Amino acid sequence: MKTIFCLILTVGALLEVSNAQTNSLTNGLVAYYRFNNNYSDVSPRSNNITYVSGGVVFASDRFGCSNSAVLFKTSQDLAQSSMPIGISGNSSRTISLWYYTPTTNFTSLLGFGNGSTVGGGANLSSVVDPAYSINSVNLGMWGCFADINTGANGIPLSEYLNAWHHIIYVYDGNISNTKIYYDGNNLPLSSVEGNQTSTLNTINTKLTLGNFSVYSSNAPWMTAAPNSKISDVRIYDRALDTNEVAWLHSLESTPFEASNNGSTVTVTAYNGPGGPVTIPSSFNGLPVTAIAESAFAGQSNITSISIPDGVISIGSSAFSGCTGLTGITLPDSVISMGMNVFAGCPNLTNVSTSNGLKTFLSQYASELGLSAVAVNNFYSTTESQLYAMVATSLAGNASFLSSLGTNTSFLGALSGKILATTNNYGLATKADLAALSAYVTNTALPSLQSSLTGLVQQSLPTNNGYLTAVATNPAFIEALVSQASFLNTTATNTTFVASLTTNPVFLNALAAQIAASPNNLGLAVKLPQTLTFSPLPTVTYSSKKVTTIVLKATSSANLTSTTFTISNPSVGIIQNSKMIVMGQGTTTVTATNSGNGIYTPASATQTLIVK
Repeated sequence: MKTIFCLILTVGALLEVSNAQTNSLTNGLVAYYRFNNNYSDVSPRSNNITYVSGGVVFASDRFGCSNSAVLFKTSQDLAQSSMPIGISGNSSRTISLWYYTPTTNFTSLLGFGNGSTVGGGANLSSVVDPAYSINSVNLGMWGCFADINTGANGIPLSEYLNAWHHIIYVYDGNISNTKIYYDGNNLPLSSVEGNQTSTLNTINTKLTLGNFSVYSSNAPWMTAAPNSKISDVRIYDRALDTNEVAWLHSLESTPFEASNNGSTVTVTAYNGPGGPVTIPSSFNGLPVTAIAESAFAGQSNITSISIPDGVISIGSSAFSGCTGLTGITLPDSVISMGMNVFAGCPNLTNVSTSNGLKTFLSQYASELGLSAVAVNNFYSTTESQLYAMVATSLAGNASFLSSLGTNTSFLGALSGKILATTNNYGLATKADLAALSAYVTNTALPSLQSSLTGLVQQSLPTNNGYLTAVATNPAFIEALVSQASFLNTTATNTTFVASLTTNPVFLNALAAQIAASPNNLGLAVKLPQTLTFSPLPTVTYSSKKVTTIVLKATSSANLTSTTFTISNPSVGIIQNSKMIVMGQGTTTVTATNSGNGIYTPASATQTLIVK
């Protein structure tokens, strides 16, 4: 029979040994940009990004975490470090980053150095090269007549575009030994014809993300891909070996941070979007056996955690302050826990584990920060919890939402309080969150809470199944809908109102009501726009010269940012507002303008014939 015990000193010793023999991914790290809503370099050099052009903004990363990547809106946008990167000459180096792009032709991911000297540049780029294929992309490093790329072994565009990819470049002193890893795979590379050197002579300059053309006189085409994104940029002044590359890719493919001692893994932190979280059972083939002290502390966005079998120790305060945590699954393999593992988790009401471990948790509940409710899987509902449950249920009831969409009392309270978004169901409106907040706080919220208090005071059951049944009972919902006072006060629940702004049943009903009623409650239907797309002349293809066609489409609303697409890429490819002719044939070119908060989207087409 397994012995369950808690020795706090033993847990500390186990974690100390694991971290003392950690992996080497911090050795030689000269820059590390995580873009955690900032441009800070978290490496020891603190070479922060201090210049960003106007079209550079924070965006969501590969895990869906907001403000954890940088997006380049146009081809001319860039971000630059405050100091030189610290890599020069023919020294070894490694570059690792995650990249997302919806389009590519000749595009720069990042670069340093300068193109005025042979071998002086260092520009990681992706290129669609017609000499190989117009349906694949070449990854490579442009070094100014010291270039290497994937050549004929390009990556299919259908795979490369509109997805996050992990790209790692490793150089150890000779171009022929260069390695480029794509999503963990070592790509076959070839030197570019016309190279004048087999080694680099990099000029030590500032790091530039995105548009590198202004710093490379010999490569004016190395601009950013519009709407491309970059996250988790690491630069080393040494060449990582194959084991380190494999560990780095395995680690960054998950939202966890971890260390290893060569045989086991300790999870040290979490950087994901929250919600239900499942800790991996292994990283790069090594089993996860420990969770470090404070590894998940303060992660209020986590709602549940599943710990894999094989974890034997959990450090002190590992999950402390996880205020949104409601449930956790603990394997029977756990034999040691630190103090206050679950301290400050007021909503943790469900602990799923073996009877033996539950006995231990009950015995040391105070030291671990667990309440008796959580240990016994007992749910005691408060007035505020019932209120939230009812509101959540109503937000998912189509009949209730449709009635709200045509109820003038409710619409009057909600008018002007809906945020305009890209998908706004054809409505144009202005956001007034400050007024909504004041209205919710000072006017109607007390009334709704008072109404619910009467309901709760009649009975405060502790059976969660009963409460769920009541909150989703059609008769109960219909009774609430029939009460005008309830309709008028429902608009004051900020969580509920926020859910309405993205609920298609409600928004479609609201849009129909506004379009059909003379009382439009301060909202308006979007205005139409048209695109005038100039006809395309018939051209003759020549393999001896590059033919380009300027594409021009004018919006009746004078909107800019019109984009172009082509139906047959074998005839031509689009680069910004120009088309490069690639071969003979007939194709359709489409101009599209996405509109804005006032005008609807519009498109127009023209036929192109290439003889």
